[in-house]
Amino acid sequence: MTTPKQAPSQRWKEVLAIAWPLIIANSFWNLQLTIDRVFLGQYSTDSLGAAMAVMGVFWVPMALLQQTAAYSTTFTAQYLGAKQEKNVGPAVWQSIYLSLLGGLAMMTLYPMSRSMFELFGHSSNMIQLETEYFQALLFSGLPTAVVAAISGFYTGVNRTQMVMWINGTGLIANVLLDYLLIFGNAGFPELGISGAGYATAGANVVAAIFAAVVIYRSRDKEKYGFWTNNTLPEDPDAWFSGAEQHPGSWWPYWREWIAGYEGDQVPARQPGEG
Repeated sequence: MTTPKQAPSQRWKEVLAIAWPLIIANSFWNLQLTIDRVFLGQYSTDSLGAAMAVMGVFWVPMALLQQTAAYSTTFTAQYLGAKQEKNVGPAVWQSIYLSLLGGLAMMTLYPMSRSMFELFGHSSNMIQLETEYFQALLFSGLPTAVVAAISGFYTGVNRTQMVMWINGTGLIANVLLDYLLIFGNAGFPELGISGAGYATAGANVVAAIFAAVVIYRSRDKEKYGFWTNNTLPEDPDAWFSGAEQHPGSWWPYWREWIAGYEGDQVPARQPGEG
């Protein structure tokens, strides 16, 4: 039996349906950094200049960790394609463990931050700003990698819109935290350029928590459920292909159905009383 070929327009529609949320989601990280710069440009030109210099240095270890953690996409898709769903969970957890270790490893750069930026030969004021921003950004390494690991899972199961929502949550949090921490609004301390870095870190913590809650709450819903189909074809595969999936347990529905056939209810007997 051969599979009918899809029309080119249909194939493009399927590709775009998968790709467009990823395109938007991947832009959110750069947009977070751009928003940092916009706020910092309003705060001071020196802070803006320092932020531009820092990103060239920070992105080297961050990109390595983030893209390595995202390998969960490949393993999730491969295991699902091979009908080895039981291996998906361990693969994703390995990616999360790697994210935790990698994020902690990035923090080893914290004590040597100033020495790194002194190599650039900038003014002492600029070096101080660069150091403060870089050290604050280091706290974003771990949650950013965790977001990449969980987003990789959703990409592998073809739920790319969830990836967009996860990263969009972080973007919204970043705007709010930038406003609060850079300028010291609403009673928060005025942290200047450090506030921009902590805002990025805090935003990715929010995104990571949101991703963890979503994947935890959807775990049982997707694992357990039941199917119904009012037609009764002889072929069980035909029955299943036309069945409707319902999340949760079938027991409440069974209880409702059996109630129409049961007689009068009597008190339960006490054990040992006969």
